Amino acid sequence: MPINITGLSFISDSEKMTQVPEWCHFFATLGSFIGEKEKQKTKSGTRTVLGITVPTRAFASSFLATGIVLARAASLGKKTVENYFKQLCTLKKGTRVFFKAGNRIKCGIFEGVDKVGNQPAIRVNLRDKYNTTHLFIQKRALDVTIAPDQNISIPDRQVGRLVNTNREFIACLLENVTPAEFVASSCLECVIIGNIKWLQYEIENTVFALNKPSGKVIKGTLQDVLRVRRFLNNSPNFKIDIWPATKSLAEGIDKGENPVVIVFDGASSFLRWKDYCLDSNWVVLLDRTEPSYREAVEEFNNEYIQNRSGDALKLDLEGFPPGIELCAYKEACK
Repeated sequence: MPINITGLSFISDSEKMTQVPEWCHFFATLGSFIGEKEKQKTKSGTRTVLGITVPTRAFASSFLATGIVLARAASLGKKTVENYFKQLCTLKKGTRVFFKAGNRIKCGIFEGVDKVGNQPAIRVNLRDKYNTTHLFIQKRALDVTIAPDQNISIPDRQVGRLVNTNREFIACLLENVTPAEFVASSCLECVIIGNIKWLQYEIENTVFALNKPSGKVIKGTLQDVLRVRRFLNNSPNFKIDIWPATKSLAEGIDKGENPVVIVFDGASSFLRWKDYCLDSNWVVLLDRTEPSYREAVEEFNNEYIQNRSGDALKLDLEGFPPGIELCAYKEACK
């Protein structure tokens, strides 16, 4: 089911509200399509590659990522929680984890499986002088996240990191997942490789508004939903990240991180990093005004000719904005 952002408006410094254009709706819908179809990397060993040419890239990657994150969050259900809890139960003792304590995030050590009454629960030790232990039953599984850095030091006294959430804004966009569940779980759903300052303006500095049926105006930013790791000072509660296209090695690639979807925001991003993350799903976004546009199109066409599995994919999407061309296909993961 496509994500519905009807009613979302830009809000200016003078508090003037302007409804977001169909352009934004299209990319949010396309993102939700990708998020629904690619809930996990396929067992068949193939991935989806989308190439999109546009007259401008303004807000395209930002709303595309928003659609991906919201669609994947909407798929969160009992089965997902059950599977995640089972995964946590099989962790090696001593694994460092982050966990939610009130409105803060703390770090601890996984000590195995215990019980709360008749319910199995995972045991996490805070490693403080009191040897404080926390137990998490299945319904609280999403309060626990495996630490990406297993060498992280655990201080003797932890205040914890405050988790800032715009609960009302998130609740307006997500119907079946509570804001607390959404923020508590971490997963690198998507990485955008592009211009950080440009993307930061769209994601963190642009204010949006939603009108509730009561008439109350709820303000927020795309960062409330995307929770870009780079803009959270490496908080464990992230959904996507942004890697700079200009560095000699994109951050994350050298760490072996493998996001579900890579968005190449621009020709230079694609040309520089197309040989990495070859089992992630790709979205290649090309602006026709870019100096390297024709070179990037030629490279994409070569990828399509040499690597596609079967015919081009037909996407069941409506309302293509003027000036957009799209090609989608499957290819084997490498």
